[in-house]
Amino acid sequence: MTSWQHALQIIEGTRPLTFPRRERLPFIVWGLQNLKAEGNGDLEQVLKDLDARGIATVTSWRYASRKTNLPEALERARVLHRLGLPVVVNSTGVLQRFCNGNPDTAHIDAEGKPFFDLSHAVNVKIGCPSEWA
Repeated sequence: MTSWQHALQIIEGTRPLTFPRRERLPFIVWGLQNLKAEGNGDLEQVLKDLDARGIATVTSWRYASRKTNLPEALERARVLHRLGLPVVVNSTGVLQRFCNGNPDTAHIDAEGKPFFDLSHAVNVKIGCPSEWA
């Protein structure tokens, strides 16, 4: 099932929120990743209908396919921004390239010892540059 089909199914099977979401974060639904209109679908209307239900889509930034993926992701972000909706970006692939286990990117604990966050994946050593710490 495509993300478009998931979106239509969600809209059909749910109803808009009774009270406005206001400043509360929306539900982020992974199955709605990289949502694209299919057929004669109206992307803007589907995004509005999802937002009325308190649901946000996810746009992925894929490093390996950046030549095609990044322009598509930016276009989706422009539509969301124009509608005043949150732009949720999955940048995991980019961070995995950046957080490559290099000791210079390790976190520093209270005792000054470097460490990596392995909660994301045991083979991806997530840290941060020392300038950001």
